[in-house]
Amino acid sequence: MKKFYITLSLIISFIFCAGQLNAQVYMVVKGETSTPYYDIETAIESAEAGSTVFIPSGAHIIKKSTTIAGNSRSNTILIEKQLNLIGTGSESGLNNSVIQGNMVFTEQASRLFMSGITVESGSVYWDNASNMMMTRCRTEDQIKLSGAGTGNIIEESYLNGGIAQTSRLYGGTGTSSSGYIEVILQKNKISGGITYLKTAQIFHNVIYYPLSTSGGGYYSNFSGCDGCSISNNILISYQKTKDQNSLTLATNSAISYNVCVGYLTQIPENSSHGFNTEGVEYSAIFQNAANNDFHLADNSPAKGKGADGRDPGPFGSSVPPKGKRIPANPSFTDFITGGTVRNDGQLSVSIKAEAQEK
Repeated sequence: MKKFYITLSLIISFIFCAGQLNAQVYMVVKGETSTPYYDIETAIESAEAGSTVFIPSGAHIIKKSTTIAGNSRSNTILIEKQLNLIGTGSESGLNNSVIQGNMVFTEQASRLFMSGITVESGSVYWDNASNMMMTRCRTEDQIKLSGAGTGNIIEESYLNGGIAQTSRLYGGTGTSSSGYIEVILQKNKISGGITYLKTAQIFHNVIYYPLSTSGGGYYSNFSGCDGCSISNNILISYQKTKDQNSLTLATNSAISYNVCVGYLTQIPENSSHGFNTEGVEYSAIFQNAANNDFHLADNSPAKGKGADGRDPGPFGSSVPPKGKRIPANPSFTDFITGGTVRNDGQLSVSIKAEAQEK
């Protein structure tokens, strides 16, 4: 793993309000223009389409209420333009960028890029959004999909809640069939089911899946998915027992080269499946999963069980994920002022930027 640091000492002209010298600074960059803001909502709302918003480390609370389809939603920010949102990393326990609240990305936000950010105390909604890219992020609730979209990518992230199609954004009461196609999920840890995706590519993930709401004591991993390619994953029920049966309700799909804690059952006849390794003991797979280290143990029964003799899971891919989930794009990790503003209105500022290789 390589990380890169850049420290810049600058003399720049600002007009500061009282108390802003020690405030969190959100830099919005568009072309050669950089503008500082002092709360996350103003920074995002003021940014022009195509801008990059650098979100510093610490907690960032979404306080505003937003009206969507006639319904008021508290602690929710509505993003209706293409932006690049860059945090400082999303590994739990480190000096990270944590957004607290709901983030709703609309069709106008398509092609948005988001990296190095944790979202907690709220959900991430994609509303008819396409070509979204989420990398090295962490969510503490579901990624909730409404409407239709194509070409979205999530990689090297922790999704604590899974991915689900929902009608709740518009006042509905639950899930609905998906219009989201060609989603790519790769090199993630996903705690929760994956539902209603079509023609998705689901490769090299660790996926914990929950008890099926349909009852019967089964666990459900890919409910309502269709036409998907599902391979080189490590699939684990929440009970983590090797004798647990799991519903695999993915129609017209290719399900192969996965390592399973438990057994795949009820695979539809129109789906192909083979070369899956089932009934594996959970405790033998990873080096230290309790501390979110999903490297395979030296004597892991999953070794070499992926396609072409590769290891399944995130670290068996040709480009393994990097630790600490720091963005590959340089992000501001320190913004330190050098004293008081001079008589000519200028101020010395030291900026530290950090990035991690892809």
